[in-house]
Amino acid sequence: MSAASGGADDGPPASRTPSARFTAGGLGMSSRRRVVGYDIHHGLLSRAISSRVLLKALETIAGVHSMLLLMLLLSLHFRFVRHDACVELLSQQLAARGWTAQAQQTVYDPPQVDLLVIQVHTAGTASAWHALDARSPPIRRLRRELMQRVGRVGKQLAGLFRNATETNQSRLPAERGLYHFRFARDRGFLVLEEQALEKYTVQRAQLDLEALDACLGSLDMRLYLEHIVGYETVVANAVAQMMDQERLPGALQKIERGFLKNMHTGSIYALSPAELYPVGRGKHDRRKLLARVAQMVRRRFGALLTSFFMMCTVGSLVAFALREIHRRVWKLTMELQQRLRSHAPYSDVLMVYLLDALVLVPIVTGILFFLFEFFEDYVLALAVLIVAWLCELFVMVSRRNNVSLFYLPRLFFAYFIAFHVYYFTYPLGFVWIAFFTSVSFMHHAVLFVWVRYEFPEYTRQRSR
Repeated sequence: MSAASGGADDGPPASRTPSARFTAGGLGMSSRRRVVGYDIHHGLLSRAISSRVLLKALETIAGVHSMLLLMLLLSLHFRFVRHDACVELLSQQLAARGWTAQAQQTVYDPPQVDLLVIQVHTAGTASAWHALDARSPPIRRLRRELMQRVGRVGKQLAGLFRNATETNQSRLPAERGLYHFRFARDRGFLVLEEQALEKYTVQRAQLDLEALDACLGSLDMRLYLEHIVGYETVVANAVAQMMDQERLPGALQKIERGFLKNMHTGSIYALSPAELYPVGRGKHDRRKLLARVAQMVRRRFGALLTSFFMMCTVGSLVAFALREIHRRVWKLTMELQQRLRSHAPYSDVLMVYLLDALVLVPIVTGILFFLFEFFEDYVLALAVLIVAWLCELFVMVSRRNNVSLFYLPRLFFAYFIAFHVYYFTYPLGFVWIAFFTSVSFMHHAVLFVWVRYEFPEYTRQRSR
């Protein structure tokens, strides 16, 4: 019985080996699939977590960078635009050299100043910076070297663009450690050469600023001014404030409008205190306080309307151009696929769409010339157009979540219109710092949306 049962249990191996082999193989395949699926899922999850951690770190860095740029903009603006930082120092130099109205009261025939020359000297500051670096921590020295290299690259790029776009020859050769500015009542004085100025005996008064003067702020602010920002905005605001307070010498004392020229770049700025400081800063403006307050309100409201009009116009044109490009590229892709499947020539299709795409060139050129009418700096106008294109492209392509669909365009609009309001409200402000601050906040908004909404949605769609 036991033998029979044992024989029955053992049985012929050929009768049950296939089913057992199939069952064992099925279990092995399913377990291997589960292991491979787990490995793939675990790999995707680990890569997603590492990518999200990296994006989170980039978002934090972008947020800190945006706040630092905003703090730099506010400190520079409130020191040199809203307050007369270097006016007292320049006025003391005028008084010491006998160019002020009080000093000329005892002179029978006081000389009339036609040209005000302002020079900023930075050549003697190199030794001071090195001596200060020896006592400073390594991070401060590294920061100064980094700012110096960034400033050098920026100046080289700006010089290349300026040489390619401008033909003005009335410039002084760039001299290391010296920034040369001239101010006059009439624009014609600024385009005269040195020989013509000496021939017509144009009377000049010279003022000097040192890079280590206390009026230029703290050490960090002087570093930014010397290596990145430059002294052009500082000098322009100082001269405009002296015009508003009637501290300029001779024939320049009571003028309503003047012109300032950077002799190294050839840039000329029109200065009008009534437009720059509507409320006024001197004692002579107390009688006209109400009228100038009304003018200030009108200018602020006009700046807001101009900014809103520019944003709506440029945004609509850029969005229209992108939609047309997307539609035509999609049609071109469909026709090329049909031609390739049928083995037909496709050169004529490419030529037709290439000629059809030339219709968009006048639109883009018109947008650029439209911006040139509002921005005196052509480089800034081109940068504004590029940022507008990038914002519209990102909003059109990279949105998957409803939160980013609703909030991201509004954040772009708010940050960009803030820059435009600043530009039209303060024409002599630190415009490039304001532009980079606005772009930095846009970058932070993009990373914020990607980390919290877009990347989880992208991971969820990919895992399906």
